[in-house]
Amino acid sequence: MRNSVILAMVLAIFSCTTASHAVTAQQARAFAGQDLHMNGLELATFSAQSGKHTLLYKGQFSLSAAGNSYSSDNAVIWIESASSALTQASSMYRVRVFLDGNVKVAKGKRGKTLDARDSLIDCGDSLMSGFVVRGEVFATAENRSEADFTSDELYVKAASYLKPIRVAQASRVQPGAIVPSLQKGNSGEIEDGNTEEDEPFFAWAVPPKLTNEPTSQPLQQPQVQEEVQYKYPVNIAGIWEPSPKIEKTTLPDGTSVATVVGRFYLWHRLDDEGGLIEFQADNAVIFFTDDEAVASEEKVGATDELLSSADIKAVYVQGNIVMAEGERTIRADEILYNVADNQALVINAEMRTFDDARGVPVYLRADKLMRVSECIFHANDVTITSDEFYMPQVSATASSVVVIDSSNLENRAAKLDKKVESCVIMEDMRLKLGKCTIFRWPKLVSKLGERPDLPIKRVRIGSRKSFGTSLETDWYLNRLMGWRETPGVDSTLAVDYYSKRGPGAGFDIDYKTEDSYGEMVGYIVRDSGEDRLGRSSGRKDLDPENDLRGRATFRHREYLPYGWQMTLEAGYLSDAHFYESFYRDEFTTSKATETLAHFKRLKNNWAFSWLVKGRINDFQEQLEELPSAQFHMVGQDVFGGLMTYYTHNMAGHLKQRYADGAAPSGSQHSFTFASSRHELDMPLMWGKSKIVPYVAGTFGLDDGDGFAAGLNGESVDNQSKVWLGEIGVRASTQFWKINPTVKSRLWDVNGIRHTVRPHFEATFYEESDDAIEMRDTFNIGLAQRWQTKRGSSDGLRTVDWMRFNVDATWVNDSASADNSGPGPDKYIFNDSSIPLFDRRTTDGYGIRRNSINTDYFWLISDTYALMSDLNYDMQSGEVTQFNFGVTRYCWPNMSWYVGNRYLKRVVSSSVADGFHEQGSNALNVGVSYKVSPRYTVVFNQEYNFDYGKNVRSEVALIRRYHRIFYGIAISTDQSLDSSSIVFSIWPEGVKDLSFGSRKYYGLSRANYYE
Repeated sequence: MRNSVILAMVLAIFSCTTASHAVTAQQARAFAGQDLHMNGLELATFSAQSGKHTLLYKGQFSLSAAGNSYSSDNAVIWIESASSALTQASSMYRVRVFLDGNVKVAKGKRGKTLDARDSLIDCGDSLMSGFVVRGEVFATAENRSEADFTSDELYVKAASYLKPIRVAQASRVQPGAIVPSLQKGNSGEIEDGNTEEDEPFFAWAVPPKLTNEPTSQPLQQPQVQEEVQYKYPVNIAGIWEPSPKIEKTTLPDGTSVATVVGRFYLWHRLDDEGGLIEFQADNAVIFFTDDEAVASEEKVGATDELLSSADIKAVYVQGNIVMAEGERTIRADEILYNVADNQALVINAEMRTFDDARGVPVYLRADKLMRVSECIFHANDVTITSDEFYMPQVSATASSVVVIDSSNLENRAAKLDKKVESCVIMEDMRLKLGKCTIFRWPKLVSKLGERPDLPIKRVRIGSRKSFGTSLETDWYLNRLMGWRETPGVDSTLAVDYYSKRGPGAGFDIDYKTEDSYGEMVGYIVRDSGEDRLGRSSGRKDLDPENDLRGRATFRHREYLPYGWQMTLEAGYLSDAHFYESFYRDEFTTSKATETLAHFKRLKNNWAFSWLVKGRINDFQEQLEELPSAQFHMVGQDVFGGLMTYYTHNMAGHLKQRYADGAAPSGSQHSFTFASSRHELDMPLMWGKSKIVPYVAGTFGLDDGDGFAAGLNGESVDNQSKVWLGEIGVRASTQFWKINPTVKSRLWDVNGIRHTVRPHFEATFYEESDDAIEMRDTFNIGLAQRWQTKRGSSDGLRTVDWMRFNVDATWVNDSASADNSGPGPDKYIFNDSSIPLFDRRTTDGYGIRRNSINTDYFWLISDTYALMSDLNYDMQSGEVTQFNFGVTRYCWPNMSWYVGNRYLKRVVSSSVADGFHEQGSNALNVGVSYKVSPRYTVVFNQEYNFDYGKNVRSEVALIRRYHRIFYGIAISTDQSLDSSSIVFSIWPEGVKDLSFGSRKYYGLSRANYYE
């Protein structure tokens, strides 16, 4: 909520344009010469024009000139040679400096001659300074490079503050500064050929001609000259007959008063860009001083310029006030604006604006809206809602709101001499559903432009079979505790209760800085229930060993100098089943919970990494690396570019850790592992075809259990040292054809571009032992793409209309063809071998049977698409995998998806529960149907024909009121033997204030189905 936006519109109606201040170059005064010294860790330089240089420092930057010293984390410096009549063998430069992060400034007495013009930015986190130096420029750094960094985030931020302003050049010499004497006869005035008036951000101080001869002329402060700007008039016209009357009277103190009686229309142009405020009211009283600007009764009802040269002191407007500026509209009963003191009072105000990001209108109502000063605003009895009705369905109210908005002050650097925070203070804040208060907080303090000012983030009420009735709440931690919100930090406090489990609480903190990011997650619950992880007896009704359960996770990544990056991670779990039971989605989709330290350096085409990984959860099976290191290099030209070299290397001291009580005898011991692969390619061109023959060699060492798994999983003699030779060839070409005459309104085709890319690969291996045997592989494929243009005649765009890829792969010594054999595989074009790190214990990687893979996609229209993929086993003559899906949006009220997923070699068996199921053939259906403007039904279904059972069903009903949605979702999941009911409420366009599940929030957007 930015109340300043409202007041800015109200106050701008009668505000007068003030003249800007400038001084001429002839009024400038001399200052002493200085050298400029700069130092930092990383320096990048860029020169776009002759005589103009840009420097970008990152890391421990410092600057000194004429007794002034500046320091910060990072900096951007613009240096430009300045032309003026100086003494011989001397230099002068215009310097602009942008400091960012941990800014510190120290100025000595001699530093007063520098005339540095400093401007705080972002409440003191950054600083902009401009000055002129006479002397030499010294720039040093530990590492230096030349590059165009104009797209760098730091440079873009710095350049955004170089806004042109209309000023003349000036030099201000402060009392007590040490300055050289002036030439005789100058009388303190100088001439300079530089007469530019438009300077970015700062007016540059230009030094005079200098001499060592003494002078008796006193130093004079330059006189400020005003630059006259055009004052746009206030225009008044009658709306209907009889026309309003404008009468003038003069008060005893000489102030003129004009009264306007009758409905009138007033407009005022704000700037050269066409900004306009429109205004209607019944009556007005205008206080001003300008006898020539008084309107006569004969001019009433016309659109002539009235009050054009008046010096307006105050304005009172009354009666059915309607004011508009762009998409904003304000209605009020009375407005009193004191122009002289920059204060205003609005009675019974209502502002309507539109939130483009959320797609909803926003209404702010207040009994009294006051502008106390230029940056402080106050309102009483405030209501904020997206509902235009007098009694809104969902609203936030406050008895008192104070807005401190320093944006205007920040734009005027010369007046900003202290740190001013922009914030909103709300007293007795209440979140209401109709007349019912569902949340109340005594005081809220928040920055302007941030997320909603409520500490509540989410409320979810529902019922699940294994958790019972649940109440889950998420809170903005900083707002709840009254802490200042740190940029880049999102902190959440979770407070939950489950009737079958117990109370729980935790936190989730995500943070991001310019060169790091990470998260901290913690949760603890007093659990009196049982875990339900699946439908088999060994996966449900699991009683935890301890009632007090939880997790703690810390992940951090830091981008360090010289291309290094550091990743730290620590993960603690109370028991083996907590993570899956309470965080199922994260358990199935995120990386494993680990404790590690990882360092990596990337530079050009090579990378080096170092990893230490240990186990702190004794119930986990994990391979510890204490430590391990890797080195990779790709695409390195050798032999004068005739060949290309690739290498992948790993070495480490490892230890396999098993869960307590499950370790094989003598298996938990340390061992050393190393592997090194080297590949040499010879790229060739034959016509339009690329042919790459290559040779490679891989060496492996495992002094523990060794390499003991055969090609098909059989046991072989252990080998601690192995090698693998490899020779092969890769080839591909590409051709295309364009036919602009192919057109079809039915298929929405406007020309066809057909691209064809044939390719093949062949690889042959020679191994030192059966423990490292690989399959020789031959692959041939054809990738095709059809593109067309769609859209209006003046906005055609290229789209992929159709895609069809086919790959056929043959291998020697293929795996078993029985039903328990390997599932569908896909060829990996650049390396068909199994990495030795995986090959130590398993054969479960890499293609193992002769097969054909296809991938098909057809964008039938912008609202209709078909997609499919297939794996065909040539040895058994069976389809082992087939996926097919069609999605469609039927304007204006329905969208649907129908798909089938088939997997042949999938076995689900449980002797204890008496089931053995093989294969999976599941039908998935999803439908969203807008029954009426008020009701939407969502249906999801998954049924497995091979099992002959329903897998998952869900149905949701969404009820739309004016600006609020209610939803209830009922679901059953046979794979987990669970069911749930969730009730949700959310305002239109305000996802952050949802109560319940946010799953169907997308169906309630303002522009949905429109």
